[in-house]
Amino acid sequence: MRTGDLGRPLRILIVDDDEVDRMSIRRALQHSPLDVHVEEAEDGDKGLEAILHRKPDCTFLDYRLPPSDGLAVLKKAHAAHADSPIVMLTGEGDEQLVVEVIRAGASDYLSKAEVSSENLARTIQHAIRIHRFELAQRRLASFPEQSPNPILEISLEGDVLYLNPAAARRFPDLGPNAITHSMLASWDSLATALLSNESDVVNREVVVGDATYHQTVSTAPGRMSLRIYATDITERKKAEEQLIHSAFYDPLTSLPNRALFVDRLGRAIERAKHHLDYLFAVLFLDLDRFKVINDGLGHLQGDELLIATARRLEEVMRTEDTVSRFGGDEFAILIDDPEDISQITHIANRVLRQFVRPFELTGREVFTSASIGIVLSTGGYDQPPTLLRDADTAMYRAKAQGGARFQVFDTEMHAQAVTMLQMETELRHALERDQLCLCFQPIVSLADGRISWFEALVRWRHPRLGMIRPDEFLPLAEETGIITDVDRWVLQRSYQQLARWRRSFSSVKVPGVSVNVSNASLAQGDILSQVCRLRDATGFGPGELGLALEITETAIMKRIDLTVGLLSELKPLGIKISVDDFGTGYSSLSYLRRLPIDTLKIDRSFVHDLEQDQENLEIVQTIIDLARSLGLKVVAEGIERRPQYERIRAMRGDYCQGYWFSRPVTSEGAEKMIAESRHWE
Repeated sequence: MRTGDLGRPLRILIVDDDEVDRMSIRRALQHSPLDVHVEEAEDGDKGLEAILHRKPDCTFLDYRLPPSDGLAVLKKAHAAHADSPIVMLTGEGDEQLVVEVIRAGASDYLSKAEVSSENLARTIQHAIRIHRFELAQRRLASFPEQSPNPILEISLEGDVLYLNPAAARRFPDLGPNAITHSMLASWDSLATALLSNESDVVNREVVVGDATYHQTVSTAPGRMSLRIYATDITERKKAEEQLIHSAFYDPLTSLPNRALFVDRLGRAIERAKHHLDYLFAVLFLDLDRFKVINDGLGHLQGDELLIATARRLEEVMRTEDTVSRFGGDEFAILIDDPEDISQITHIANRVLRQFVRPFELTGREVFTSASIGIVLSTGGYDQPPTLLRDADTAMYRAKAQGGARFQVFDTEMHAQAVTMLQMETELRHALERDQLCLCFQPIVSLADGRISWFEALVRWRHPRLGMIRPDEFLPLAEETGIITDVDRWVLQRSYQQLARWRRSFSSVKVPGVSVNVSNASLAQGDILSQVCRLRDATGFGPGELGLALEITETAIMKRIDLTVGLLSELKPLGIKISVDDFGTGYSSLSYLRRLPIDTLKIDRSFVHDLEQDQENLEIVQTIIDLARSLGLKVVAEGIERRPQYERIRAMRGDYCQGYWFSRPVTSEGAEKMIAESRHWE
């Protein structure tokens, strides 16, 4: 439908004092599938005049308007029987507001956050249909005998004087004296209000059985009886309820959504300000490993898990508490007026126990856990966003500690969160401002004690904090996604450094350089194109320069098929591949056979106590034997003492790396080692 049966563009009126909002709605309407002519009014008085005199086909009315609010304009238009459906626009998420505007005569309700071409078109069509139906009902009501709506005349004492056919059919139980019938509820007060000139007409709703009726009640000529014009609004009430549910409840789990939760939280905050003995708490909950489950099993079973989680949370909550789904796998719980703080932690423990037993999804059994952040009202909060921010911070602290636990927020967490946010911003600037630098740590051959290659290690020259080690900022880079930019920078600088060394040392063998590749960069899959661009820019192939890539065993195991494909494309370029932190990722022999790798780097945790720990000694020997059977070389990381070096050499390892040989050095330090042909006995 573009113009319906009008044969002309639909006249749409926008009443809003905000010029930006009017422009946004106008543009969305112009891009909608409807043929529209848009008019505007910038305040309530002009809007009411336009509604009454220009009779638009549909009006969008802002709830907040000068000089009178939108609700007052709506009521005046409705009282004047305005021949235009009105849709109330608001930026607020208030359950009571929706009820209020619908009851005041609005044909529909739309949040400004939901304004789009599709939503506006759908709302206009719905509002016009509702309005036309109500006009038809109103016209029929002027013909009592033909009207499908009940029309009654009742004496002041409650005796039935007249029923039209529709009333007689609907209410066969209306006897001569109907004072106790639901249609005449509160009859005495109704009659008193009309006869005392408090009002000429009373509009009200009454419930009769399963139906709801809107009544327009007025005095008959002579003022000896009252006339009732009744309209069955049962379907409209159901639509009202559905509208409220859609605005304030999550469609997947049927739990209150974020808007309703924030509204109730705001009320709790206000109550706490005025009642010193009132206590509340918010539990912010996030499922552990949900992304793995959702990606592995598919979104349908992911949705099943969210629904099942909602039901389990409801099981442990009191009736006065609010359980909400914020979106994704995030849930929030408002504990209202607990007996004391111990009851809050008791509820949190009950929530955690709900995740001990498995979830029975369609065709499979799934285990998961949850991390919970808790914020108490004793923190003196003024606004819901601040409290929710702190609850989120506490939840992430619980997740960082391994998950399946709760953490109560304290001010130190906020300070740390602010510090981390500042560091994230500074790290992004560090890339732009060339504050990162490379260090190189030699990897030594046990055969001749000479440097076989260097591992490139990134450092951050912070303008205020000085040199920052990678273990202090790379976890943040991984968490925020900056790691792919860092990896790209390290690869580029390492490649360029290799090319410079190759040109500078014509008579000395130049060791290669290995570059660490994060899980995120591996998933991104553009390493091959990066290497090809660097090859073209420098004129040296990666095989000529001795470029190697180091990938952690854990990253490989997460995406084994993707990794095999990517490494198979890199190997023909002459790039060496090392598996870093080997022994920590639980890879199987069958996977190792599939991977086109050259070297295993034994994790430093197995090397640290090599002289005293027999179990670690056996693990290292097993890895060396495994590598030899697969035709691979082995690097032992973390060599800090000569006895460790001697042990690895006795077990017929191939290479060693660690502080006993050299700490990471600058490019100038590495050049000195190359020029001197440094070696260790």
